[in-house]
Amino acid sequence: MRQLYKFLTLSADERRLLVKASVLLVLIRLTVGRVPFRTLSRLVIGRTRKDDASPHGDRRLADQVVWAVTAVSQRAPRWTTCLTRALTVQAMLARRGYPSRLHVGVMRGMHGALEGHAWVEREGRVLIGGSTTDLTRFARLAAFDVYASDELAAGRLQAGR
Repeated sequence: MRQLYKFLTLSADERRLLVKASVLLVLIRLTVGRVPFRTLSRLVIGRTRKDDASPHGDRRLADQVVWAVTAVSQRAPRWTTCLTRALTVQAMLARRGYPSRLHVGVMRGMHGALEGHAWVEREGRVLIGGSTTDLTRFARLAAFDVYASDELAAGRLQAGR
């Protein structure tokens, strides 16, 4: 009941953003690993808009998207992963015309097992997935860029970056 009250006290834009984040997180969680990545990318990103926003609006929008995805995933921590959160942030930004780069990396864990991690950057700034310092421990395997365009966004794979 308390969470419902908190939700209702949010602005209409914030509620809409939380609902969009919820739907995308569920969609991504249900499809990741079940469909090819390129298909998943096309499905969740859809058409992108041109990147014509001001840099100040850009940072504010990115912060709002990260807030929404984080808020939703905190209510379902066992259900979401760093990859589903990163894909959701990237998709929500791309749908608004903001390009970003999703990184996938690995490191050796305490007992020698490989541990994977995903995070999103925009203009050199880590949006979700940790701090720049924390991420230096990971060997980057691949980076998936999404650019703003009028065409269907398929994401551009740049391995090894």
